[in-house]
Amino acid sequence: MEDKRQIIICVCGPSGSGKSTFIKYLLLHYLNSFQLWPSITNREKRDNERNGDPYFFFDDEVIKKMIDTGDFIEYELQPSNQKYYGKTHSSLNALTKEKIILTEIQITKVKDLKEKLKEYRVFSIFLAPQDLKLLNDRMINRGDDKDMIEKRNALQTNEELGQRELADYQLSSVQDDVSASANQLLKILDEQYSMKVNG
Repeated sequence: MEDKRQIIICVCGPSGSGKSTFIKYLLLHYLNSFQLWPSITNREKRDNERNGDPYFFFDDEVIKKMIDTGDFIEYELQPSNQKYYGKTHSSLNALTKEKIILTEIQITKVKDLKEKLKEYRVFSIFLAPQDLKLLNDRMINRGDDKDMIEKRNALQTNEELGQRELADYQLSSVQDDVSASANQLLKILDEQYSMKVNG
């Protein structure tokens, strides 16, 4: 029997690996097929960000209420900046049922989504940067603090790269060619999930 459950694609990889670039490319070129499921956070919004892209930004009080009421499907307190990040039922339910869902998430959290969202087909892709210096440059160019980058790298990057085998699929680095990475994903959707994606 054909599995007609809606698909959630978890886009994983270290900070600066191009997850947002990859998602934005798909939304730009295949808007009729994909939609974004943003994370929830209480960190400050950067100048180049807007609410809902790539995060919904809330203050500490609202985040605490979401935790207390059980709205979070998964969440964590990031060690590098002591801010909360997570996914909520309410933001997922607000999405259309007609499109594939794209979301950024840490690879270790994909298991939570698979276990708690049985009504969806959830799979993960991992974007691994081939050049760690370029990774650092990307984070600096987007406005990250240098000390924060060093702290984040020490806590996360090597660990996340070591966990790439947890992903369902690994894609070539967006640093090389975002269109090539997108084509790899479209091939996976076609061959593994019988999903033809149109622009």
